[in-house]
Amino acid sequence: TFRPRQTDVFVVTSPKCGTTWTQQVVHALRSRGDENFQEISQAVPWIELANDLNQNLDEDHAFEPRCFKTHCWHTHCPKGGKYIYVARHPHAVGPSFYRFLGGWFFDTKDVS
Repeated sequence: TFRPRQTDVFVVTSPKCGTTWTQQVVHALRSRGDENFQEISQAVPWIELANDLNQNLDEDHAFEPRCFKTHCWHTHCPKGGKYIYVARHPHAVGPSFYRFLGGWFFDTKDVS
């Protein structure tokens, strides 16, 4: 069971609200610009996928404070630490999510 530390930082967003951008900013600030990773979730683990990616959330990170990403609702979000909540206007999220999912779950040509 994951046990957050008081110093941990959580980037908490709904999908398509600037999550990756915020992860990049938080990591750059804590690491003074380190880019030694292939994908940002290697440096700032995504809590919901960590088990599938064989990431141990309780391990120390290369930089402090430890940082994590989550799309969990407040009731499911790990308690303890500090939280950066990012919101985006729903009128911008809808089209962004549509373009993101297009081709994966539906053909955008089939939607009018």
